[in-house]
Amino acid sequence: MVYWLGVIKMVDKKVILAVGAHPDDIEWGCGGTLKLHKNAGNEVYALVLTDGECNHDRRVMESKESAEILGLDEVFFPHLPIEELSDNRANIYLIEEYIKKIDPQIIYTTPKNDRHQDHRYCALATLSAARKVPNIFIYETGSNMLFTPHMYVDISETMNEKIKALSKHKTQIDRGSIQLSDVYALAKYRASQLSKINTTLEYAEAFEIYRILSYPKTSGMEI
Repeated sequence: MVYWLGVIKMVDKKVILAVGAHPDDIEWGCGGTLKLHKNAGNEVYALVLTDGECNHDRRVMESKESAEILGLDEVFFPHLPIEELSDNRANIYLIEEYIKKIDPQIIYTTPKNDRHQDHRYCALATLSAARKVPNIFIYETGSNMLFTPHMYVDISETMNEKIKALSKHKTQIDRGSIQLSDVYALAKYRASQLSKINTTLEYAEAFEIYRILSYPKTSGMEI
């Protein structure tokens, strides 16, 4: 169930693209929502700009295994060196090429207001590249600042897949960058913010709306 802070138009099947700076960003921020999109019959793709700081081959493999759990149609890896991640013209054009390739109507990306410079650069480059995409949503990263949700998605039915997908990122779990208990806690907290709307809601993901013109069905909608 999608809970909106405002009235919007809902339309049918669309193409979804989630963009992340590193392997695991997307699963952490919107894995449950992406699985809902797939369950509803939407095409869902991921674009992971870098392979992380180390263990590149292993992290790419972890990302592919994670994507299989979420049922993503494809994960794109441009293998951008992490030191070259910025919002320069070359990176904007790089992202734009993937947007032209799949023609998404919805994009999820990292926050501009984030302590991690890679997340900031990812957001800025994506927002420039996606200037013609009608719907853009910002997901949480764990290092974002002053995050103000405009939209909540009930991921109670896909929380298990979100956790299973994140569990594939063993390199990040081993180094402490992913703590599954934190993921559970945040999803519980976001659900609790909707307690006046739905007291039975168990887990939720929250998003900031950068731009919205239409949105496809996940498992329903409640205003």
